[in-house]
Order: sequence, then C-alpha cells, then structure tokens
Amino acid sequence: MTNEQIKQALLEVQECEIDFSIVQSGKKSRRVNGLYKPESREIVLHNRNFSNDNLLIYTAIHEYAHHLHFCSDAPPKSTRSHTRRFRTILHTLLKEAEKKGIYRGVLETDPRFAELTERIRSTFILPHGSLMKDFGRVLVEAEELCRETGVRFEDYVGRVLKLDRLEVRQVMQVSQSDLPAEIGYAGMKTLAGIRDEGLRRDALEKLQAGYTQDMLQEEILTKKKNAGPEDPAEALKKERQRILKTINSLKIRLEEIEEKMAVL
Repeated sequence: MTNEQIKQALLEVQECEIDFSIVQSGKKSRRVNGLYKPESREIVLHNRNFSNDNLLIYTAIHEYAHHLHFCSDAPPKSTRSHTRRFRTILHTLLKEAEKKGIYRGVLETDPRFAELTERIRSTFILPHGSLMKDFGRVLVEAEELCRETGVRFEDYVGRVLKLDRLEVRQVMQVSQSDLPAEIGYAGMKTLAGIRDEGLRRDALEKLQAGYTQDMLQEEILTKKKNAGPEDPAEALKKERQRILKTINSLKIRLEEIEEKMAVL
C-alpha cells in the first residue's frame, strides 16, 4: 500500500480535522512496528516488518489512535501513554475497520482462537463469575451474623478473613445483582456500580454486543461528565455519605491505634 492509500483508509475508518502524514521507513525494526510523532504529526511505519498489508494496516490504525488521542480535548503526556482512553479509541477504530473490511481480524475468524476463547470462557470466566456471586452471598450472611452478635463486620473482614474491605463490598454488591456470570466478575463489578437499572441494562447489552471493558468504562465516565447539574439535595446526600464513610474509617483507624498503644 502507498502512503496515500494508507491515509485514505484511516480517514475512512474515522475522519480527523487535524492533518497528519504517513511515512514508510523502508526499514525493519526489532523494537517497534511503528510510532507516532506528535510534534510533526507523523505516523511512521517500519513496513519491512510486515508480511502483508493487513498487518501493516493494523499498526497504522494503532498509531492513528495515538494521533486522535493527541488531537482530543484531553491529550496524553507521551505516546507511551496506553491509557484507558487510548485503548478505547483503538478498539473503536478496529471495530469500525473490521466492519468496513479495511482490516481483517483473526481473533473471531481463526478457528484456533475460537476454540481457545470458548475454552477460557467455559472453564474459567463463567465458573469464576458464578463463584464470586456465591462468595458475595456468603459474605452477606457473614455481615448478618456480625450484626446479630454485635461484632464489627469490618473487623471480621480485616482481622479474620484478611481481605480488603472495598473489594469485599464490591463482591457483595455483585452478588445482589441479577447480572449473568457469563460476562465475568470484572464485567459484573463494573455494571453493578451503575445504580440506574435502565443504564445498567443498556451497558450489559453493549458489553454482550462487543464493547470492551475500556470502552464501557470510558462511556460511563463521559456520560457523568456530560450530565447536567446535579440536584442540590442529591449532591448533599452524596456528600453526607462520603463524610460518614470517612468518619467510620477514621474511627476504625483510631481504634487500631488505641489497641496498639495499650500494649506498649
């Protein structure tokens, strides 16, 4: 492919108002297949690294994602910043490129990947998701027993189970949701944090339709940023919850310090 053909292919995947150039180095590199120079807005491709145009266009899309990231309203600090935002841009570009036939992915078409993916999902992701939901239900049972006996649940979690309190709360939240274990614990944890049932159902459909975790979390973050002004009463309620949570954490820490001081 010529430089112009590559550029037109990228613009067909997604347009960009800020111009860029394509440079094929004519070299083979052991370190990288390509790179993006934000100062000159150049996409450099070490074209001798590729045995076919499909591999070449994949790297071009990767570097184009860097260009789009640098042209966004929240540019990264360096081209090594493979942040969630960058990954979201890249995955979106690849999905669109596959749909338009510009790039041919092998992850869903190669039967070896298909077999391996099914084995991973059925042997690990699904059982792990189900196990974590069951785990959360047992933790809810433990919390109820602590309440019945007057034992602080946080003490039981930290001192006996030796688990992180935040992670325990997330597991419990997942167990109380109606989310399918097939999306895995990570997916359930993300969706369980969405309080609005309609938004949670929409997010589930998108995850099942091919959204990545990065794409989903970036969309959730964007919606929060673009949301209108929050109701003052709701804002005060949330602030109160944060303060109460902080007070509770400080009380626990104070008790720990006093226990340590008592034995000195």
